[in-house]
Amino acid sequence: MWSIKTCMFFFGFVGACALSVVYPIVGIVNYMMVYQMNPNAMWWGIPLESFGIRYSMAAAVCLILGMLVSVGRVPKSRAFFGDWYFLLLMFTLIVLFSGWTASGGSDYGAMLSDKMIKITIFLFCLIRMGSTLKNFKIILYSLVAGTMILGNDAYTAPAGDFIRGRLNFVGGSDFRESSGLAAHMAAMLPLVGAMLFVSRSWLTKLGCLVTGVLAVNTIIQCRTRSAFVGLLFGASVALIMAPRGRRGRIYVALGLGIAGGYTLTDAPFRERMVTAVMPRLYSEDMAIQARMELWSVAGKMFIDHPFGVGVGRFKDALQMYRGYREDYSNYSLGRRVTHNTYLLCLTELGIQGTVLLLLLIVFSFYKARRCSVQASLCDNSNEARMLSYGVLLSLVIYLSASAFTDRLYTESYWWVLVLPLCLEQALKRKVQEQETVAVLVPGLDPDGIGTQDCADSCLLIENQNELTRSQQLPVGREHWYVSTMKFKEAVDRPPKDRSAADGYSTVRGSGFLIDETRSESGVIAPGGVREVRCRDECIKETGRTLEYTNKTECVAFRTASYLFDYEIGVGRSPNPGSRVTIDYVGYLEDGVVLEKGSAVQINLTEVLTELAEGIITMREAGRRRIVVAAPEVVCEDKPSSGTKTGTNIIFEVTLLTVDD
Repeated sequence: MWSIKTCMFFFGFVGACALSVVYPIVGIVNYMMVYQMNPNAMWWGIPLESFGIRYSMAAAVCLILGMLVSVGRVPKSRAFFGDWYFLLLMFTLIVLFSGWTASGGSDYGAMLSDKMIKITIFLFCLIRMGSTLKNFKIILYSLVAGTMILGNDAYTAPAGDFIRGRLNFVGGSDFRESSGLAAHMAAMLPLVGAMLFVSRSWLTKLGCLVTGVLAVNTIIQCRTRSAFVGLLFGASVALIMAPRGRRGRIYVALGLGIAGGYTLTDAPFRERMVTAVMPRLYSEDMAIQARMELWSVAGKMFIDHPFGVGVGRFKDALQMYRGYREDYSNYSLGRRVTHNTYLLCLTELGIQGTVLLLLLIVFSFYKARRCSVQASLCDNSNEARMLSYGVLLSLVIYLSASAFTDRLYTESYWWVLVLPLCLEQALKRKVQEQETVAVLVPGLDPDGIGTQDCADSCLLIENQNELTRSQQLPVGREHWYVSTMKFKEAVDRPPKDRSAADGYSTVRGSGFLIDETRSESGVIAPGGVREVRCRDECIKETGRTLEYTNKTECVAFRTASYLFDYEIGVGRSPNPGSRVTIDYVGYLEDGVVLEKGSAVQINLTEVLTELAEGIITMREAGRRRIVVAAPEVVCEDKPSSGTKTGTNIIFEVTLLTVDD
């Protein structure tokens, strides 16, 4: 009889594999979760051994099948192979070639070659599927979930999993040794922190916070200096590269994290970490001496074999250098590897493989830099900057820690290397979606001057300022009543209102014309009057100038507002005179963005009435669509019929905080 946990995993895995065929992003998540959990090594996975399931292989096959079958759900890409992936292909070919040509090939080398092929195929799928911002965040949430599972397994690990006081045998095959597990958890910390900052749900924030605590606890349980050195480098870069506008929060978070981590340590842990940054203590530490000896032998091996000894051959080649140093026998090196990713690459794959690896790393840092540039162009630049910041720190930490442990053939090492590439493509796609292309509207002359007939509707005068007889209508400004331009977005446009919130009462608002006038907060400001009169005149267009003809009085007003909640929120609701902080985007039905802002403070008495009325009934952390109907003009000579003078305006609002 299977346990509940065994049943949950089995049916969850089967269901995820089935969904992968329809939704390939599920296949990415499924593969990553299986890799981190390693069901074959868990007690709840033992009852499934009789099925002979290769979980990673099954997840990968379903993922590839899904990308072939559900092509419409795979993000399009102009280049099938990018520059980074082309270098990866060359690196993989060198791995395979070194395994074929090396004398006395081993089963271990063949296993590493097969593993590198699997890594290369999965990275291709990851790059393609992670090239949209939505999918990229799903991938990060998968890493957060995996980190939480690994952290929980470490927290509940039995005493038998500790060797000489250091935690081992947790998670997948790449994490069975303490240094590898600690390096991975250290690299995940910045990604967990980034998701903590960008998440809008307090429940998600709490989950990220718990995950961060478990990750720090796991690193301490591993007692490995490689992760400690990586975190030192990461903290230094974090202080220097912290995004503006978030530096205070980041510094506070770093301080709290360091203080909290220190409270979890004990005296032996602190004494061990001190030796990593004090060279005078190296001679007293046998493990450090052994590592330095290995590095010395690796240098000699490279001089003798500049093109490498072959993939997986370092352990065997090490035996030929036992007499290289007299004090070599003082240390129990056995068949250990270099404890340095880059020296391992140099000795096994030679100078050609090392050059390609370094190029891949340089390109990853270049892509990380490009991410920060693209982030500044995004609508929600704060979120994009935090994601770029987290990816950069993860890259720095993992690469630094890898200088003191072997991660060359580790999948999570390559995941971190490829994350900047995925994010750069996702942000670039997001920026392209925001770009607009100007097109002429039927009924407008090439200069954008309105051709509305005065007999059909009154052209309202903005802010009650009369246009002079010779004044031309400015081109390029947004006018609801004339619509001098309209725009078409490159890919997707904001969703139109579906009147999803039926039952809300009709609200008659103030007359309002969109102009270049803005309030101090930057939010669209009201025109200042409830009734906008034509001042006994309507405007008739004649050629390139506007002239007036006597006409009847006209009144403009908003006819209705519609509300639709994406998230209800969990905090306080504001009062009519409250000051609030919001994220918002205001756009027309055809996708033209009028205004947008992130973490903007406003006073509800200073904004459009309908917008304020929609925000008043929200709660903190809530997200709502507020659709304000176009103003309607009614003239005295046609009291029974109103004429729409523009299009609806749609506000996407997230209420962050109620400030007073």
